[in-house]
Amino acid sequence: KKIKSDLPKYRISLVLSDSINLDINDDANEYFDIVYTNHELDDALSEASLCVSASGTVNLNCAFYKIPTIVCYDTSLINFFIVRDLINYQGFASLVNIISEKEIFPELLQGKFNANNLHHSIMNLIKSCELQNKIKIDLDNLTRFFAEGESQPGRVIEEVVLNEK
Repeated sequence: KKIKSDLPKYRISLVLSDSINLDINDDANEYFDIVYTNHELDDALSEASLCVSASGTVNLNCAFYKIPTIVCYDTSLINFFIVRDLINYQGFASLVNIISEKEIFPELLQGKFNANNLHHSIMNLIKSCELQNKIKIDLDNLTRFFAEGESQPGRVIEEVVLNEK
């Protein structure tokens, strides 16, 4: 709602995953110009200039479309405890960042994922052509890495995550 009021000329769309049971009521039309199904993800990404997404494979789609993306994720406390304390994984959540072994996509995880931080991150990315260009250059390098057959995404993820101390 705040982004829509701060950036009235921007078209804001939503892609609904089949795995999420979300009722989009008539009030949502006030905030979203287009609502896509996950089967229309390619259509949505082909029109996007910025994305906000959960961590997961959708990040790879955003990377291949070279769209600056903010990754957001908030899991249950038990899952967070397992990953952080039992497995002792302190790395990135985004597959793009894991593969790159650096933060290309800004991440808002757990307590950092809230409306104020998301708004700030979106506005920062929209206002900074320098940041957008840096992300796009990093995404060019990432997609070139896989296009040239240097490695496979799954193998890189396995190596990075399993070797994480």
